[in-house]
Amino acid sequence: MTRFVDVHVHPPRSLTVASGFGPYLPHGGTGSGPETVEELADHYRQRGGIALVHAFDAGSVVGSVALSNARLAAAIEPHPDVLHGLGCVDPHRGEAAVMAIHDALRLGLRGLFFHPPAQRFDPASRRVASMWKMAEDLRFPVVVHCGTTMMGAGRPGGAGISLEVADPMRIDRVAATHPDLQIVMAGVTPPWEEAAIAVAAHKGNVHLALSGRRPDRMGAGAREAVVGPLASRAMCATGYPLGDPDDWLAGWAGLSPPGDVDAAVRHGNAESLFGV
Repeated sequence: MTRFVDVHVHPPRSLTVASGFGPYLPHGGTGSGPETVEELADHYRQRGGIALVHAFDAGSVVGSVALSNARLAAAIEPHPDVLHGLGCVDPHRGEAAVMAIHDALRLGLRGLFFHPPAQRFDPASRRVASMWKMAEDLRFPVVVHCGTTMMGAGRPGGAGISLEVADPMRIDRVAATHPDLQIVMAGVTPPWEEAAIAVAAHKGNVHLALSGRRPDRMGAGAREAVVGPLASRAMCATGYPLGDPDDWLAGWAGLSPPGDVDAAVRHGNAESLFGV
């Protein structure tokens, strides 16, 4: 039986650094975490978990695709018991980005991942409305990073990355315009934690991936919401390897969630939304 589903997992370094994206990552892509897909799979298999690993395409920004949808799908294929994929498309590619969503679906990926600061786009811009419309029409859920980021952190100008586009209120506008698009906000942290809770409470098509910090260290309002009125739309998420499943699960247990809420947030909500 699945113990948890982690809906926010970064790909191992061997899939990103080798493709030329390493310098854009924290500390040049070095540090702790799995080097290979096999190590990543073993990490989750040993814990009874499932990981949703995301592709990443910021080609218009850095000149290279960090991890294509096709490469991700091929890499995780040997580990269907523990690894599933989230595709990614470059929002700046216009109609090509829209069509790439079809490709991600055909590859068997479970949804899409977007990182507005690193991909340098405004989710609420009319320029990307057709992208959201396609995901909505295909019933393809999207995970969107909302909050501060380690990408470019500590560098002059944050390596050109603006945090402004990670404001959950940008997602509020997307959710209002595309009511059938299921949006999962990930990495929600101060200063926007309360805004994220407000958006999810108001928009029934918005979910919360509880990455960014341990659940028991969230603000009081967020802690109350995810074990209460938003329990059916909150999900386990770690941002691994920046966070870790063991630490997340310990923090979640610290909230003493009721049994049905516990199971829903650890795995049930994600299983229903992503079909894993």
